[in-house]
Amino acid sequence: MTPVEIEVGKAVPAWILWTATLFTGLGAVALGGGDVAGWILISVGLLALLMAPRSISVAVFLGVLALALLRHGALNPLALAALLICVHLALTCSAFVQDLPAHGLIQVEVLKRALPRFLRVQVVAQSLGILVWLLGAAGPIAGSGWPAWLAWVSVAALLGVGGLGLLLLRELPVED
Repeated sequence: MTPVEIEVGKAVPAWILWTATLFTGLGAVALGGGDVAGWILISVGLLALLMAPRSISVAVFLGVLALALLRHGALNPLALAALLICVHLALTCSAFVQDLPAHGLIQVEVLKRALPRFLRVQVVAQSLGILVWLLGAAGPIAGSGWPAWLAWVSVAALLGVGGLGLLLLRELPVED
C-alpha cells in the first residue's frame, strides 16, 4: 500500500486543546467551588468531561457546577463573568477534541471559524450572568421577593431537560 500524505495547513495539536479544557475547567472549579466539598463536586464533573466529552458528561459537569454554586451562594460579578468564560471555554475545547487523540491536529482555520459563534454565545451568557447577579442575593435588588427555592427548581429543571435530551437524542441503531 502506498502511504498517503494529507496537507492540512496551519494546525494546532489536539493536546493543546485538551490542556485548555483541563485548565479552564480547573478555573471553573476554583471560581465555583467555594469550599472543599464544592471543589470536589465540580472536579468530579470536570473529570467526567475530560474522560468522555461527547457523552452525558457535559450535563454532569454543568449540573454539579450548578449544585456547587447553589451550595456556595452568590458570586461577585467579576467572578461570575470569569466563571462563565471558563465553563464555555472548557466545553468548547472539549467539543473540538472529543474524537481526537492527543497527537491529532486541528486546523487553525476551523478554530477561527468558531470564534464568532463563541463570542455571540458569550454576549448572551454574560448578559444572563448580569441578570442573575441583579436578581440574586448579592445583587442590587436583593430581597425583592424572589424565592430561594426558585434556584433549586431551575437546577432540577435543567437536569430533567438534560436527561430527557439524553433519551431523545441518543444514537439509535441503524437498521440495514
